[in-house]
Amino acid sequence: MEQVEDQLSNLPKIILHNILSRLPEEDAVRTSVLSRAWQETWYTFPNLSFGDSHFIRKSIQPVEDIVGMFPQPMEDLPKKRKGFIDYVKSRLVRFLKQGLAIKKFKLSVSFELGYMSKDIDICLKFASESGIEVLELCNFCDMDDGGGGCECYVLPKSVIEVKSLTKLVLEGSIRVDQSFINHSSKLFSLRELHLWHVLLEDEQAIERLISCCPLIEIITLKFCGGMKSLSIHGLQKLKKVCVDGIKEVGDMELHTVRED
Repeated sequence: MEQVEDQLSNLPKIILHNILSRLPEEDAVRTSVLSRAWQETWYTFPNLSFGDSHFIRKSIQPVEDIVGMFPQPMEDLPKKRKGFIDYVKSRLVRFLKQGLAIKKFKLSVSFELGYMSKDIDICLKFASESGIEVLELCNFCDMDDGGGGCECYVLPKSVIEVKSLTKLVLEGSIRVDQSFINHSSKLFSLRELHLWHVLLEDEQAIERLISCCPLIEIITLKFCGGMKSLSIHGLQKLKKVCVDGIKEVGDMELHTVRED
């Protein structure tokens, strides 16, 4: 068995990365303990996916009491969330320092990104500078948590300056503000745009953004606040548009799939 592991470890890194890409995320992480070669393979794996669920679980592990099971105090939860984001930044910095490309960057959290916006901006900046092709940002915080609602994270304009981006996925408490209308988009390689439950201050911002993506093939817009209609012209590569929560869709009926 050890001989087989050694033979695998000696394979070219591009093949080892391909193996990791075919494994479930948790199994891919476990390969880092097999050997030093696999650890280095994991640290240079260009598909980066981060979720805060592990940190959250560690913060609310149940402890046994005389009368039953009770959750641990969660006073240190903000500290653990900060630690999680710092870990994400450290992984991205490693790629930058070694001049390694990042093909995919996915960040999925259950807490408010808004109050850590500067840290998230830095993460997206690092990923953008590493030749990123796929960006997925998911914010699943509870809109009713604490009674005050969830503060939306404002997507930085630097995201639409990433020329290498082919797929952009935004989901949850994320806001695309009006400044996108007057900002020059460089998403010349974008082929897929997926927005779920994203807040749009001005629907023209998204229409303008999409119109600047000549290679776009798939568009998904579902329950985006502030978007009542959609009208896009001149997209020769467009194959499919999935919409939900939008009353009027113009000039794209042949491509449109409604999921009412």
